[in-house]
Amino acid sequence: PYGHGKFETLAGLFISGILFLVSGKIIIEAILKFFNPTVPQISSVSLIALLLTLFINIFVCFYETKQGRKLNSQILISDSAHTKSDIFISLGVLITLLSIKLGFSPIIDPIVSLIVAVFIIQAAYEIYKDNSDVLLDKAVVDTEQIKSITQSFEQVKDTHKIRSRGSSTNLFIDMHIMIEPDLNVVESHKLIHDIQEKIQKEVNEKAQVIIHLEPFEEQEEKKQ
Repeated sequence: PYGHGKFETLAGLFISGILFLVSGKIIIEAILKFFNPTVPQISSVSLIALLLTLFINIFVCFYETKQGRKLNSQILISDSAHTKSDIFISLGVLITLLSIKLGFSPIIDPIVSLIVAVFIIQAAYEIYKDNSDVLLDKAVVDTEQIKSITQSFEQVKDTHKIRSRGSSTNLFIDMHIMIEPDLNVVESHKLIHDIQEKIQKEVNEKAQVIIHLEPFEEQEEKKQ
């Protein structure tokens, strides 16, 4: 079923919502700290754990991003952005501790927190935008690119009603092409197959392409 591919999209939107909530919590806490600044305390054990977590998250983030692009998986890319938010928070804590150690006022804590919140909001928005576009079936492929591919076949006289939707992992493309009416079924089938292969090669190897054939002369007669 077509809709099953959108479970990954819904998961991405869920991750986006979590990040918006996390950033909101950080902003509220930062505002409260402006009125009552305190020096953050952290033990040596906690600091070591924080550094270890930071390095692990950096590795996980890079790995998820790499695999997400390799597998064309939106959920992996979205989760890498979620992991990146943990990296921002850890870096924010380290920067705050180092700044206070260097003699800066405790007010640096909420300032850094707000900066971290901005980065998280940006990541959340990017995830939301990418996944909402898929959910709303926004065009994924440039129609001119598809038209250029189909028109490269001499049997194709015109291409119209080009539509695309989905995502890079679950891409659907459909169109109407006008061909010479004297092409038989075997020749027409081969033409469609060749067009589909070229689109998959030049646009997306996982693209599912549906092509509707129309006789060229018949359409010309209707226009007259």
